[in-house]
Amino acid sequence: MTVVEVTGYGSTHIGRRSGNEDWFMLDRSLGLYVVADGMGGRAGGEIASRLATEVVHNFFKTAGSDSDLGFDAESSAGTSLAEARMDMAFRLAHREVKRRQKGSLEGMGSTLVVVLVRHGRVLMGHAGDSRIYRLRDGELMQMTVDHSFHAEMVAAGVRDLPEKSRFRYGNLITRCVGMQGPFKPEIQSSVVESGDRYLLCSDGLTDVTDANTIETLMRDLPAGQVSPMLVADALSNGARDNVTAVVVEAS
Repeated sequence: MTVVEVTGYGSTHIGRRSGNEDWFMLDRSLGLYVVADGMGGRAGGEIASRLATEVVHNFFKTAGSDSDLGFDAESSAGTSLAEARMDMAFRLAHREVKRRQKGSLEGMGSTLVVVLVRHGRVLMGHAGDSRIYRLRDGELMQMTVDHSFHAEMVAAGVRDLPEKSRFRYGNLITRCVGMQGPFKPEIQSSVVESGDRYLLCSDGLTDVTDANTIETLMRDLPAGQVSPMLVADALSNGARDNVTAVVVEAS
């Protein structure tokens, strides 16, 4: 099907931190939406998340808004050409952050989640514990799996594991833009249906706002009201971290 219109809305809040290391971007003309959560100290985190976002944005600007990106063409890696392009955008962001890791910026990095909607298809990429959710027919689905030590232990079937908020290593992520060692983002694509809503968010939201609340707000509110209400809910629940939410609606 052809998506008639895609619109995005975003909100962010500093939480109880001294600065906001989250960064988000909405480009309706490209159908491109990004959330990044920086780390490495206030200066480093802000720079890493901004750099990652700008590199991805500039990469898809070059492709232009009319290109179908190659959803139906196969790349040399056996994935679609569109997925290969998203992978390249992430790797370019990773390379740029690594290039800037000098002096006080040594060790900086950023999570990164990207949604691109084009010609009735959606392309998603992520690295880290920021998340993408999809609301379809009133049901919320988490589209990404956290790249975190806690999530990997859950997947491995570790018993009696505390909730992330009470886990000693709850904030330890295993993959991010700017990390040491090999870097591999996770990329996926699917068909968009009219009425779909996507949520991109940093862990400042999901650490304190449960999935039932996210589903209710995503389902019941006008799209433009969802992101500020999600941020407000996280703050009312005592969020200490920066909180960022971007909502994308296909209609």
